[in-house]
Amino acid sequence: MEAFVHTILELLTVPEFSLATIFLVSFISATLVPLGSEPAVLGLIKLNPAQYWSVICVATMGNTLGGAVDWWMGYGARKLAPLGNPNSAHNRALAWLSKLGPKACLLGWWATHCAPWQAG
Repeated sequence: MEAFVHTILELLTVPEFSLATIFLVSFISATLVPLGSEPAVLGLIKLNPAQYWSVICVATMGNTLGGAVDWWMGYGARKLAPLGNPNSAHNRALAWLSKLGPKACLLGWWATHCAPWQAG
């Protein structure tokens, strides 16, 4: 991962590739890869303040398109998921999420960040 970050930082310093690199980092960070585009965006703005609005617009397009791809992947996975066995864990989880809705998201956040078993 350190080599990847180093490569990204090198590409940010080359003016010909800087906006393409921001787009790629923003696109990837909006999909399933746990990567943040903010350090790359702030780094490029710090290196070249004249490109502020260009960087913001390119990063916004990358994040938006990455989010759209992520949504379509979820939509396709839902269509392909086997729904035949009503007692499957998958169907129970879907029913639970349908019943709880946003509360399930809050519970999931709590379980990963604040749960008592995480202390220590």
